[in-house]
Amino acid sequence: MNAILFLARRFFLGASVLTLLHGCTTMDLLSASNTVKADTSVMAVRLNVHDAMRKISKVRRKHGLGAISTDPRLMKAANNHAKYLGRTGKFGHEFGPSTRFKKRIFDVGFQQSAGENIGVGYRSIDAAITGWMNSPKHRKIMLKRKFSVGGIALKRNISGKNPRYTYYWVLIMGSGGSHMGVPSAS
Repeated sequence: MNAILFLARRFFLGASVLTLLHGCTTMDLLSASNTVKADTSVMAVRLNVHDAMRKISKVRRKHGLGAISTDPRLMKAANNHAKYLGRTGKFGHEFGPSTRFKKRIFDVGFQQSAGENIGVGYRSIDAAITGWMNSPKHRKIMLKRKFSVGGIALKRNISGKNPRYTYYWVLIMGSGGSHMGVPSAS
């Protein structure tokens, strides 16, 4: 009986994940709606990229800094790392040569100065920003004067490992330079 219940749950979870992922691409955060949804039976967590960048920019302006524009390269790097975290159930910046931060941003064509904030379990962009601003190292990245572009991603932990790690947030911010960024509205 337990084996049947286990298989039924696995099937339901697998079907749910496939339904959720149907039609996604590596840039699914840049969809027409600019909203990403990660479902659980407890509560859905959503990320609206433009809203997130607007809120990050608001925090920066409050501290006398410039706004952040969305950079497609940093969006891709953030999305790739969030997918890795969600797929493996790990939480961290680097897990060996292929996941080194510098390699990840260079692989998407971004070669300027950059920094990364990650978070786990936050239920909203507001909670993630508050958590990052309350952490000295994360706050330093959020308020780095030379950063003017960024990318952000949210992925659900689908690994079956570390169930306390429900959602993974990745924010990568970097220096402008030549980019095809989209300014964040205030």
